[in-house]
Amino acid sequence: MRLDVQPWGATIGEVVEAARAAESAGAGVAWTPELHRSAPVVAAAIAAGTSTIGVGTGIALAFARSAMLTALTAADLDELSGGRFRLGLGTGVSRLNQDWHGVEFAKPVARMRDSVAIIRAVEAGGDPIVHEGSDPLRSAAGGGPIRRPARGSRSTWPRSARRCCA
Repeated sequence: MRLDVQPWGATIGEVVEAARAAESAGAGVAWTPELHRSAPVVAAAIAAGTSTIGVGTGIALAFARSAMLTALTAADLDELSGGRFRLGLGTGVSRLNQDWHGVEFAKPVARMRDSVAIIRAVEAGGDPIVHEGSDPLRSAAGGGPIRRPARGSRSTWPRSARRCCA
């Protein structure tokens, strides 16, 4: 049986220390929640401070940031961690999205499907990336497809983005 952990601490340094202790004890993945801290930032700190334990967002809010930014963040975290990153996304709840983040919380299942499709399209590459769904992906200029930023080899893209929500 594999044991995963959600390390906790008053500071990011304490979270990293707890992740190191879990790594030494043989834990499989250190998951970072997104409530009082940014899951990707804490995941980056854990990735930099450990060498073998998996690192994952558990769970990052899918609608508080764009799907494109989520895909790029996941790719960067996977590269930083040497391929140990796992992307965990969730919808959150209406109050959290609307009151805390100022993000509409309409049709969360359809929006999550769209987010996952966009993340997968970014991971797969291709130029330009176009997505038509309930929440079409638009360029910062306000229309049309976006172009995928230049990246290293596809091996830097997280395995979790390829497996997510099958």
